[in-house]
Amino acid sequence: MNDYKLPDLTKQAIEHIDGTPDDEYVIRILKVYRYNCDVKWASNTNGEDDNPLCIAMNKHNDERAKLLDEAIELLSK
Repeated sequence: MNDYKLPDLTKQAIEHIDGTPDDEYVIRILKVYRYNCDVKWASNTNGEDDNPLCIAMNKHNDERAKLLDEAIELLSK
C-alpha cells in the first residue's frame, strides 16, 4: 500500500451535529455542511495552490457553498 498523505486543510471541519429532532434540525445540518465548504485543501503554505486536485476540490466546495447558501436562505424565511 502506498503511503499517500492528503493535502492539509485550512481549518478544522465540523464532524458532528446536534441531532436533537426539533424545528431547527434541518437548518443546523445545512449550516454545518455550509461551514465545511469553507474548509479548503492546501498543498502549499503560500496560499496560492497549484495542485490541480486541490484546485478542483476547492472549486467544488465553492459550488456547494452557493447551493447551500440558497437553501439556507429559503428555509430561514
